[in-house]
Amino acid sequence: MVLLLAGSLVEKTGTYPPESAHLLGTEAVVPLHWDLPGKDFYLTVTASGRTVFQGAVTGNRYDLPVRSGSLVRWNVVPVGQGGQEGVFHSFQYSNQSVFHFQGKTPVPRANPPQALDGMPGPHGVEGPSIVVQLQQTSDGVSLQVENQKYLLLPSTRPILIESVGSDGGSGNAGQQGMAGSGLNTGSTQSMMYLNGGPGGNGGDGGHGGRGGLITVYSNGLPVEPFVQFDVRGGGPGLPGPGGPGGAAGFAQTRGNSYGTLVGQVGPPGQAGRPGQPGPPGQVIIRP
Repeated sequence: MVLLLAGSLVEKTGTYPPESAHLLGTEAVVPLHWDLPGKDFYLTVTASGRTVFQGAVTGNRYDLPVRSGSLVRWNVVPVGQGGQEGVFHSFQYSNQSVFHFQGKTPVPRANPPQALDGMPGPHGVEGPSIVVQLQQTSDGVSLQVENQKYLLLPSTRPILIESVGSDGGSGNAGQQGMAGSGLNTGSTQSMMYLNGGPGGNGGDGGHGGRGGLITVYSNGLPVEPFVQFDVRGGGPGLPGPGGPGGAAGFAQTRGNSYGTLVGQVGPPGQAGRPGQPGPPGQVIIRP
């Protein structure tokens, strides 16, 4: 369908690409067309100020290899009129095949002072709302994504537009348990004072953010040949690990004999729970 549009453009206007167009394509070749009398022409092309082609061509078309980001100026005149005559045309080319939008990265949470358990990870943020417009023009099909407007090249494969939720943040690690007491005492002490305390539990992972909302104004055009969409939710946050148990305490005793009582290392804390993946967003296609 796009090829037919491009063909009708040459018939109507005689020149392609249109003046100052921002072309978008997935193949780095731009078909230059012109409608001038004669069979042989002299073509001059510069890209970002550097001459990339200068020579004679036959017919009214030349397939120009281009680089993304190039600002191209070109001039074509019938052979015999010289390369200085005629009007220079210009266009810009981009080979961007994906437009990626994502919810903001959540800010990690610090553990409060004296807290033993780790804080849960922050939840991801919903993907942004994006507006896309397709429009049939006399020069072909234009694609507008937010405030960026392009003219699609005839050979362009469908462009992917993403609005995804951000990932949930990781839970914080639990803190180490309190160390057991170290006492010098004249009698046997209860072992509960000698054992290390349990480690803190890890924080739960944050949930992924919801995928974004993409609204497409198709203006009567079929959407699938030109754009595809990804509105997946963000990934789940990782659980925080449990903290290690507190170090064992010891006590020296004196009684019938002199010796040392050693407690046990405290048990480690439990790991947090992983977060949940974010739900998908939505694509709304309006005629």
